[in-house]
Amino acid sequence: MSADGSRTAELLGYGGLIPFVGLSLGLVFGIDVEGVSERALLIGYAVTILSFLGAIHWGVAVASPDANSSRDFVASVVPPLFAWIALALAPPADLLALAVAFPGWYLWERVSILTRYPAWFRRLRAILTIVVTVSLASVVAFA
Repeated sequence: MSADGSRTAELLGYGGLIPFVGLSLGLVFGIDVEGVSERALLIGYAVTILSFLGAIHWGVAVASPDANSSRDFVASVVPPLFAWIALALAPPADLLALAVAFPGWYLWERVSILTRYPAWFRRLRAILTIVVTVSLASVVAFA
């Protein structure tokens, strides 16, 4: 990817942290917006992003089929299935499961496939995973 493309991905990735950080801070500090369920929005967004992380690997498998394609296709469905299961859990287990899923998926990527991606993407994934995990865990611990 060109420097411009990686910069765009970084900006979008960091921008994608705004709902995690904003909603988590609102929940931790008890900031309520009438008619809005910040918790439901946070869970919905976390489920969406976790599913997106799986979709990245589906796209890679489609775009460059090789000996690893079957593994990539199978692995790509794990995050959305886990996210779907988290939706069925009662609070606070739902957010706790999601707070564990993000670093868990990152660790799986790190040992199995992340080396196939450019350095800027690996660095971005690490930073995003840390912020998402801290945001979700903060709500579990303090809200």
